[in-house]
Amino acid sequence: MTPEELITQMESRMAVADWTGARELFVPHPTVVAANWKASWDAGWVCYKLGQLDEAFQHLSRAATLAPHEASALGAYGLVARDLGRDDEAERALTDSLAIREAYPWRLALSGFYRRKGQFHKAEDVLRRGVELRPDHRERIESLAHLLHDLGRRDEAETLYERAAALPTREERRATSSSKS
Repeated sequence: MTPEELITQMESRMAVADWTGARELFVPHPTVVAANWKASWDAGWVCYKLGQLDEAFQHLSRAATLAPHEASALGAYGLVARDLGRDDEAERALTDSLAIREAYPWRLALSGFYRRKGQFHKAEDVLRRGVELRPDHRERIESLAHLLHDLGRRDEAETLYERAAALPTREERRATSSSKS
């Protein structure tokens, strides 16, 4: 099986959240997975969704090694490293991912990483930067508001909640963009 064939088949299963089915596809093809960053990424994400963090880490660290300039490879690797308590790797991978390409999931993961370490100022900085980059993104504003609320800065949080409420949700943005096509 070629990497492209495997990736196509895996992603069709992943699209419908058939994580077990996707896993059954890649297990018989370890050399294909090991040689291709995207196949490694897919295998790692499948394992992550199945709660198999150690195996996910193996695949995603390989994906990040094979494609060090792919933001999605670094971001997913950082997410799993964070969940495994591999703090230095998590912080570096998530930061590097965001330096390559802005992505809300990796920004949220990095903020959560700092928050769990008690580094609330860093968590806030990460979220504020995300709002600066996308001031029209409701979920980014809400994430910052949640953090500020939890830190006892309720007036600031309330202002942000009101700002966010005036913006479309992710589902509304998707509906609008699909109706334009």
